[in-house]
Order: sequence, then structure tokens, then C-alpha cells
Amino acid sequence: MFPRDHDFFGTSSATTSLPYFVGDFASLSVQMGSASTVTVWGSNANGFTAAIPEVDWSVVSTVAAAGVQKIETGFRWLRVYRSQSSNTIRSQGQVRQ
Repeated sequence: MFPRDHDFFGTSSATTSLPYFVGDFASLSVQMGSASTVTVWGSNANGFTAAIPEVDWSVVSTVAAAGVQKIETGFRWLRVYRSQSSNTIRSQGQVRQ
């Protein structure tokens, strides 16, 4: 296994991130930079060929505090919604080889 980090927003001021493929992760956590509400969404849709429809997303977790949240694996895609566009959100995970 090897680690993989991902910054969901970079310099973007968007509040909903683009989908991020996590189907090969053995473990996964999300780190929130400030105490604003963050909703983590997961999907098992086939997103490689088309946009993932809203009905294919399910709420995995809602967090209202800064810090690290462990996320269960088992879905293909992850996206996050942040209530404040200044909140930094990163994921850390261990990828299967």
C-alpha cells in the first residue's frame, strides 16, 4: 500500500468539490481546516464516462468541527460540500496495490 493525499479545493472558492476516485483505497480520512459544516458524499456510479447524477450520491458523514474524520471505504467516488468557501479540506488514504 502507498499513501495518497488530495486537496479537494486548492485555490477554488467553490463549495462543492469535484468527484474524486477512491475505489482503490484501503483506508481513508478527511481533514477539515476550520469548524464549519462539511458534508461528505459517496457514490458507486460509473463516473469515468459521464457526470455522476445527483440521485447517485449518498451522504457518508456530516461534520461541524475542525479535525480529522475517518471515512469508511467501499464506494468508488467521494465529494465534499463545505459551508464556508475558506475551509480547507484534504483527504489522506492508503491505496491498495
